[in-house]
Amino acid sequence: MWNLKPFSLLICLILSGLIQAQSGITHSTDKVFTTEGSVFIGQIIEYKQGKYLRLQLKSGDTILLEEASIKKITQKFRPPYQFKERGFYYHFRISALPGRQRRFNYLIHGYSIAGEFGYQKNLFLGTGIGISADQYCDNATGLTFLPLFLNVRSYFLAQNRTPYIRVNAGYGFTLKKNDEWFDKAKGGLMLETATGIRFGSRRGAFTLDFGIKMQNATLLTQNRHWESWNEIRHLKYWRTSINIGWLF
Repeated sequence: MWNLKPFSLLICLILSGLIQAQSGITHSTDKVFTTEGSVFIGQIIEYKQGKYLRLQLKSGDTILLEEASIKKITQKFRPPYQFKERGFYYHFRISALPGRQRRFNYLIHGYSIAGEFGYQKNLFLGTGIGISADQYCDNATGLTFLPLFLNVRSYFLAQNRTPYIRVNAGYGFTLKKNDEWFDKAKGGLMLETATGIRFGSRRGAFTLDFGIKMQNATLLTQNRHWESWNEIRHLKYWRTSINIGWLF
């Protein structure tokens, strides 16, 4: 009967080298299971077919295992950490803005397209500016806003996949929908905070985050007798923001 163990060990080591050389993926973790039931975790640094393999443990120590005592080996690979922690960034996002109408308690929706440009000082602090187009569909006013805002962001881990938080604060200008019961709409404060996960590396990253978005507005009607404006309603939109984006 053929002994396939030496060939499996060689294939693992060859694949490891090919993946590192061709795609830049670094070898992460080897697990060596012995016939006695022990498990050693580290990186294989040497293999002598039919004799032994040498494993460097995570502690930095090196052990030598006879091939006859090895039951199986598993390997995992992960891309190297490539995120550019310092430099300019651009973040493009599309968002859903669902909410609930307070008076009649029915579901309402909205959507947004946003772009943010700034400078990442380090892993934990990036600042910039942004602009978005936000549509709030509530079957009553249907206002569209163009917010200009400041952007602050922070990543938690020095890894390609990491949680992060971002905060946007600024002023939303209005584009009025034709309406019979108000003549003018003024914008107001816009505030958004969201947390999510960044997936990717130096060349670009996919982002997914969730948060809360608040937008103020005031509706006005014209007093044609006195040629002045009367405030008729103050609006405060509170919406859940569900965002997907691309960061580079």
